[in-house]
Amino acid sequence: MLKPMDIHNLEFKRVFKGYDPEEVDDFLADIVVKYEAVYQENRKLRQELEELRKKEESQGSREQDVLDLLAMTKQAVQEMKTMANREADNVISVAQSEAERIISEARLKAQQILADAEERLQKTQRLERQLRERIRLTMETVWNSLTAEDGEATRPYKEIASVSAGQEEEAP
Repeated sequence: MLKPMDIHNLEFKRVFKGYDPEEVDDFLADIVVKYEAVYQENRKLRQELEELRKKEESQGSREQDVLDLLAMTKQAVQEMKTMANREADNVISVAQSEAERIISEARLKAQQILADAEERLQKTQRLERQLRERIRLTMETVWNSLTAEDGEATRPYKEIASVSAGQEEEAP
């Protein structure tokens, strides 16, 4: 690019019947001043343009940083959701296992209680049969003693038996 100093230092050859050197010098001086202003304006605009490009790059970088941060945030949220779902599944699994264990223990205890109750029932029934058998044997012994004809010891029993038998006959 042509600089103002280049114009200022420019010298033309002098020829016969050429332009008036003083007019040319004045014109060139005027051009140098105007060109200097245009040149400085151009330089200033180029600097501003460069600054704007840098700002744009910086903003583009910031925009990319924001987009990267947004992507990282989305990924973190997704990971937290995944972890929360896993944790919920684990809690549910543990709760189900615990519930199954409690139910199993309750069933086992119920079976033990039922078995104990059946065993007690059988013992009670066996005891009842034994008591009935003893009572029957005792009654038989007493009856045999009462019905025996051989002795004074059985007389009171016979009297009681006959009184009892008489009462049974009188009862309608």
